[in-house]
Amino acid sequence: MPIPELAKSDIVAPTIEAGGTAIVLQRHERYNRDHNTEDAGSITSEAAADTYARDLEFIDEVLEQEAEDGVPAYFLFVSSDTQYAGKGHRSMETGEVAQLAAQTMLGDHGIDPTVRIINLNKAFNTARHEKTDRDIPLVLLDPA
Repeated sequence: MPIPELAKSDIVAPTIEAGGTAIVLQRHERYNRDHNTEDAGSITSEAAADTYARDLEFIDEVLEQEAEDGVPAYFLFVSSDTQYAGKGHRSMETGEVAQLAAQTMLGDHGIDPTVRIINLNKAFNTARHEKTDRDIPLVLLDPA
């Protein structure tokens, strides 16, 4: 059975029970498909701005739930290391925008992002992608 395509409208803040876990998938954003440009494979600035605004709302909804039930939410951002045209990393860039939105919204709610974002919390171990010098933990894809 084919896996249905995930649309941006499908990405909604889940209701998480105390002690529960939610895995939220996010699609990479629009990116430059011109192989001949320096930023080939990178998300566009317009797409980054759009996703940042959407992600702010998403994180705010999660934190509003937290305020209602008193159970703190922790975030882990994971992305793939896929490249386009041997240049841009649209998946990692989309993850970076989402993490930045979480940092902003947590700060707006008076919460220290380094405590709640596992990627930033020194008590947790995350892998750094050496080629790009990025902190988003990677899901390495098996090319087979």
